[in-house]
Amino acid sequence: MDMDDILGGITPAAYMRGKWETNDPTMGHRYSLARVEQGASQIYRALAEQLAERTPAGKQTDAERAIIQALQFEAGDRAAGPSQAPAPAR
Repeated sequence: MDMDDILGGITPAAYMRGKWETNDPTMGHRYSLARVEQGASQIYRALAEQLAERTPAGKQTDAERAIIQALQFEAGDRAAGPSQAPAPAR
């Protein structure tokens, strides 16, 4: 069982402004978003804190608690990043 199963399949993702793609003039224009990589852990941590402050812990629904947990987990996971991984064996 992985963490997504425990948290009910919530996978946080942060995006920033992207750009319009107009490669084919006969097709409709498409707007793409760019996924936030650098600084994502701070975004997730701030969102978790704001959600936790919005509703007192005793009044939070199961869904609210799951979202807060998922954001906190993702923030920690992103903060650890690949630099915390063990060095490859030689």
